[in-house]
Amino acid sequence: MNRSILIVVFLFSLGAGLAAAPPAVSNRAPSIDDIGYLPEDGVTVATNPPALAWMPEPGATAYAVQLARDAKFERDAMTIAKTPYVLYTHTTTLRPGTWYWRYAYLDKSDARSD
Repeated sequence: MNRSILIVVFLFSLGAGLAAAPPAVSNRAPSIDDIGYLPEDGVTVATNPPALAWMPEPGATAYAVQLARDAKFERDAMTIAKTPYVLYTHTTTLRPGTWYWRYAYLDKSDARSD
């Protein structure tokens, strides 16, 4: 049985590949009642595609998510332009290996955070 491993690296903010805007991601630490940021930075996950989770941002009306094979988000980059949730699971499996992901939020005027 060939078992593929998917490594996910988490980056807090989405910016370089998307339009810059004034709002900033808070990057707040999760409280005891929060799910937090998942998967945690640098962990190997057994589920493909992995579920991604981040902290809700004050003033956010939606979120954008990017996944890519490199930290510069240039190789095999995918952008999910708008989701209303602080959770995202890609609709297809990802190729085994290291993946990076990041998110941004959109405010009521659709301005995108860094």
